[in-house]
Order: sequence, then structure tokens, then C-alpha cells
Amino acid sequence: MKKRSTEILQRLVANPDEELSVRKLLREYHISEKTLRKDIEEILNFIRDAGVGPTLSFDSRSLRLEQNQDTQALSDAIYSMNLYDYKMSLEERKIYIIITLLNHKRYYSMQELSDEMYVTRNTIINDCRMVEDYLKEHQISFIAKSKMGIKIEGEEVRIENLLIDIFYSLIPSTQCENSFFVRFIMQKAGFHYLLSDVIYQMDRFTRKNNIIFAKEVFFEIAICVFVLLNRMRQAEYVRTVRSVSGSPLQLDMIGNMVDYVAAGLGASSVSRSDIISVEKIILLRDLHPKIRSINDFELYGVICHFLLEISNEINIDISSDDLLIKSLIPHVKSMSNWGDTEFDIEKDYGDFYVFSKIKAIAEKKFYILERYLQYKLDTKMQDSIVIYICAALLRNKENLCPCNVIVSCPGSMATSKYIAAQVKNYFNLNVVDTMTAKKVEAVGGNFKNIDFIVSTVAIHDSALPVVVVSPLLTIADINRIQGLAFQKSRKIPSEMRKKHLILSKIYSIYQTGDSEKIARLNSELEKTLEKISVVKSEATSQPALLKMLKPRYIKITDQKLEWKQAMQEASDDLRKDGYFDTKYVEEAIENVEEYGNYIIVSKGIALAHASNKGSGVYEDGISLLVAKNGIFFEDGDIVYLMFFFSQKGETDYLDLFKEIIELGKNQDNIEKIKKLGEGADVYSLIEEILSTY
Repeated sequence: MKKRSTEILQRLVANPDEELSVRKLLREYHISEKTLRKDIEEILNFIRDAGVGPTLSFDSRSLRLEQNQDTQALSDAIYSMNLYDYKMSLEERKIYIIITLLNHKRYYSMQELSDEMYVTRNTIINDCRMVEDYLKEHQISFIAKSKMGIKIEGEEVRIENLLIDIFYSLIPSTQCENSFFVRFIMQKAGFHYLLSDVIYQMDRFTRKNNIIFAKEVFFEIAICVFVLLNRMRQAEYVRTVRSVSGSPLQLDMIGNMVDYVAAGLGASSVSRSDIISVEKIILLRDLHPKIRSINDFELYGVICHFLLEISNEINIDISSDDLLIKSLIPHVKSMSNWGDTEFDIEKDYGDFYVFSKIKAIAEKKFYILERYLQYKLDTKMQDSIVIYICAALLRNKENLCPCNVIVSCPGSMATSKYIAAQVKNYFNLNVVDTMTAKKVEAVGGNFKNIDFIVSTVAIHDSALPVVVVSPLLTIADINRIQGLAFQKSRKIPSEMRKKHLILSKIYSIYQTGDSEKIARLNSELEKTLEKISVVKSEATSQPALLKMLKPRYIKITDQKLEWKQAMQEASDDLRKDGYFDTKYVEEAIENVEEYGNYIIVSKGIALAHASNKGSGVYEDGISLLVAKNGIFFEDGDIVYLMFFFSQKGETDYLDLFKEIIELGKNQDNIEKIKKLGEGADVYSLIEEILSTY
């Protein structure tokens, strides 16, 4: 089979319960329907020769596998192909020749290559001319000697860069890692570690250290680490001496990440000097400047400002939706690390009118996120954020309850519970039960009052829709679950949503008259009520904002202020009292100049601050400037309350953020504050407002 035919078949095998859109395939591969039909004929011939039976259904709209097909047998047949079955393209033959020669110490005859690749010797001669030209670009020698054969020679660092370029072009996304030819070449190259495992370890490191990459930079660094760690694991002849004399080597952020990945992969033979060499190659490829650290508090503010701008357009307050903000923070932080996210917006959300409306508004506001993240969001990144916003709107509609789901995996209930915890974290879904895939299949996926099933394996002949996910939910998994939740939420009749299901279940237990069940229920209800009373008492404790804000740090002015002047005024008393120095204030101002008006977190309210990782902060503190006639920003935004915040350590102050946003939910509150003349009175009014919150 050709490359395209193999890819199409592998995509069907990877998602046996889904169909491939013919329109999408024609658009993606830039081919005619006639060409696609030839590819399908080639696929059917392959399946027949492999002896796994007719498996494809094809019409003018879609291509899909027939039901009850043994996809594992089909997958095994694909990976069992040799170079006689698989027809390499010119580019693939070039890569095959280079990898073969790099892994061969001595001369290699052209006839050997001809026999291996099932092509003529003249084809090999022409291919070698192309290989020689390509190697010249990397300053690597292609040597051909009569009666001896051909070989490749060059400095190891040049060979490493050559391999990085080859695999970067060969694997444009992690999804391509499982394609036949990539797996074939990885095996031929003697690679042991998988790119997907490298990406998983890098993602863990970036999350742990609050680092973000531009999307293309993250993937290119992953390819570098993948190639170099695999190369270092190979036979000693490819290794170079990387000893460094003197004091122990100090690693920067990239080096620490490589060290973390190597440890996670179990690459114990990789030395510290090896890691330095990987670090150097990454730096020489000019990737480091596109990496930066963030902190959650700052990102929280940027997301709040972004949602506030959209709220102003749709006249619905989404900027104070806690679940939406909590979901978007990890989502935005991980977007640049996707590499390959597959979800079909047209299929899953195209008919939901709110999506197109929110998307049109959000497209004008994405610059707020992009300015802070310092990279351009691609279409799928933008769409995924819109999905979260639409989900919040749908979730908060009256008489609309969350979908009920069952979580399943092949065996370990621990895995099911882990997935259930992730589902609860990302979505407003009711996880009704966790169970094994066998148990689900035993009843044919027939469950009452369940909307769909989330499983780590395909479940055949299920009466309910099944979303197949990884044990550690990927962004693609999250979007598939979200998409199905959209569809199912719209289909459930509103009458069912109005029922108080929990109360009716409790009532039915009392109706049975079963004394043992009633006694057990009473006992559990008493415990629950005790917990609720504790939550209530905790809720009535002093708000986080009032614990930090002191009346003497509340200023009131009648002046109209420009935002820079307001930040100086708001921070002045805290600075004089030693909370931070002038450098911190300058950094806070520079942040607004660089990232825009992201400090406006609620209507009429700004929260100014700088990074807690910067120098010049000595104590946690907050002040408030009330400007009765407004604080003016360059984009035309006006606020009347400006808080100035300093944070020395890693204390979680997100509650403080929520309370400041709460002040702006009712504009009457701001009007009342503007009328006051003393800091103590402002403090008392804020206390009164937040007491109900």
C-alpha cells in the first residue's frame, strides 16, 4: 500500500466506532473522489490478502469499518508489512537509505539496498544522488567507492542535527508516531524511547514548574530530546566524549527538563555532560527565547479579563464562573503542548447556535490571551476555549442538569476512579458509577438514566454512546467528552431536568418502610447535615480580602487619573511600609505595557500586581485606591477601584481574586463605595457586601 492508503486505514483502526468524512479526506489530502476510490480499492485488496475479511463500508459521505471487526488483527496486519507490501515514496526511500547507512559501520552495497527496498539498482543510484545533495546541506559526507559500496561520515553533532531534521519532518504530530513508516524507521534506527513518552514527561515538567512554550517550539524540543536520548542509548561508536573538567555543571531550565525526561524514561546511562550537550543543541536551534514562566495568579487575572470582555458583549456574566475559570487555567497552560489535537467542530458543535455567536465575539478578544502567552492561538486552540465558554453557558441554563455518565476500564478499578476524578475536575458531569468494561458489555451498555460511557477501551454493541479516552485525559479526550455532553444535554427533555431526583430517591426509601434502610439513611443524613453546618460556619468566617486589606491602606481621591499614576498612588503606602520596593511597582507597570489591560478583572475594578517570583517583594499585602472620577486606560477602559497586591511566596490567594470580582458583579456596590469619604467606611461597606457572598 501507499502512504496515504496506509494512513487512512490506520485512522479507521484507531477509532473503530467513528466514521471518516469523505469531504474532510478530500480536503486534507488535496485529492479527487476518483483518487480516494483507488485508495479504498487498495485498502480492500490489502485486507483481503491479509485474510481478515471485508471490513469497509463506503459511500459518498463517509468511510467506516464494519461492526464486530477484529481491529487488533487488522492493526497486526498493517505492522507486519514489509517493503514489498508498502510502496515507499521518493522522500521515504531517501530517509530509509540515510537511516540504514547511519546504523551500518562498514560500506553498504547498492545491490543490498536494491534487494531490501524491492526497487531496481538504477532507482537506488538516482536516490543516492538525492541523498548526497541532502547530506551536503548538513555538512555530512556521502562516500561511494567502487567494489566497496557507500557509507556516511560526519561529526556526531552534525549527524544528531540531521536526525532531528529527519524526524521533525517525518513526525509533524504525535499522532503520526503510530504510522507504519514512522514505526518502521524508528525500529530500523534502533530507537527505544517513544516520542509520546517524551512529550508526556515534558508536559509533566512544564505543569510542575509553571512553564509555557509556543506550540511549535514545544514539539520541536520534544523531537530534539526524543532523537538525542535515543541516539545516546545506541552503541558506543555513535557516542562522543563529552567530559567537562572543573566544577559540577549547572543546568538551566532546558537542562533540568531534559534531566527530568531522562529520569522519567529510565535513561540511567545518560550523564550530566550528555544533558548539557542536548541543552546546547536545543539552544543553538534558537528555541529557548520562546519559553517563559508564568504564575497561576497572573494567568487567573488574564483569563478573568478575557471572560469579562466577552461578558460585556453577551450581557451574561461568565467572568465569575468559578468552574469555568478553574477549567480554563490548566487548559490554557497545556494548549501549547498539544502537538496533535483531533476534534471535529463542525460535527460536534456546528448546529449549536451559541457556539458560532461566542466564537465570533471571542475572535476579537483572543489577543488578550495571546499577548500574555506570547504566541498566536491556532484555530483549534481558539475553538477549544469557545467550547468551554459554551459549556458554561449551557451548564448554567435554567432547568438543565449535568449529564449522567459511567466510567469504565478493562480491569483496575483504581484506573476507573482516577479517570472519574479527572472527569469531575474538568466537567460538570455526574459520575454515577465506575465498573469494568466486561460488566458494561455484559448488559450491552443498557443503563437507565445514563447519558453516555467514558471508557479506556472500545465497548462493542453498546446501546449508549462511548467516548474512548486515555487513562490520563488528553486535550483531545476532554474535547470529545465535552462535545458529547453538549449533544446529550440538548436531547434530554426539560421535564426530566425539573425533577428533584435525589429527593425522590430519598422519599422512595422512606416509602418502603424498611426499618434497616431508613435507619441507615437517617444516620448518613445526620452526618451530611453536620458537614453542611461546618461548611456554613467556614463560609461565614472573615473573607480573604478583608484579612489582608487594612483600612489605613485605602485611599480615596477626586482626581481623574491615568492608569500609571493610579498604580503609583495605590502602591505608595505599602511601598513606604516595606511590603515591596520600587522595582516591584515598575514591574507591575511594565506588565500592563506588555500584556495589555489584563489587570481589569471585573467591571470597574482592577487588580494590579507583578510576578511573585520577581525580586523586591518582602511581605504579602494589598491596598485599595478609590478614584471617584475614574482611572483611565489607553484602550478607553475606565475603572474606579484599583487594588494593588504583593505576594512574597506561593500562598493560594485565588479566593481573594474571587472576592474582588464579586464586588464588581453589582455596579450599585461600586457607586456606593464612590460616595464614601473615609477608608474605614469603605472597609465596612466591603465587609457588608462580602458577608452575603
